[in-house]
Amino acid sequence: MRLSRANLGKGGMSLGEMCRAAVQQSDNTCASLILSRVGGPASLTSFWRAHGDDVSRLDDPEPILNRTPPGSDRDTTTPRAMAANFGRFVLGDVLSPPSREQLKAWLLGSVTGFNRLRAGLPHNWVVGDKTGNNGADAAGDVAVAWPTPGRPILICAYTRGGNPDDRQLRELFSAIGSGVARELS
Repeated sequence: MRLSRANLGKGGMSLGEMCRAAVQQSDNTCASLILSRVGGPASLTSFWRAHGDDVSRLDDPEPILNRTPPGSDRDTTTPRAMAANFGRFVLGDVLSPPSREQLKAWLLGSVTGFNRLRAGLPHNWVVGDKTGNNGADAAGDVAVAWPTPGRPILICAYTRGGNPDDRQLRELFSAIGSGVARELS
């Protein structure tokens, strides 16, 4: 598991600090610690089910979930399902208003998505996102963007397969962001 360099020397972190690090820095160690604290992968899947997602499932913690072979049902979702989750949690009423605002703040402060969907979106849009990848052939980004105040849009893109390098992934996600902006203008 990868604990970000920024968090290595802390010696300990509060739950809020771990949540922030998991969202903003994609700190996998923090994500795994949080996951174990809430009951593990099955509990997260149950939470999704209880809130309307009958597609996504988490079977394994980091880094094992990144080893799921293509075509397996384990550790899977779809862009539509994850965008809907984002809508329920970031914009809907699943979370209390203070928790929803905290999640938005963490997403807006994410530093891992600048070369993903955000790269293709207009700079005057307010964007919060959560990225992920398996370090090999899979990458994703789920975002909530406000082209204008009070009018959020949800964007989610996943890719898997081949041997993409960082440049190819940057170009792909940027192109998706640009395509979304073009369609909305």
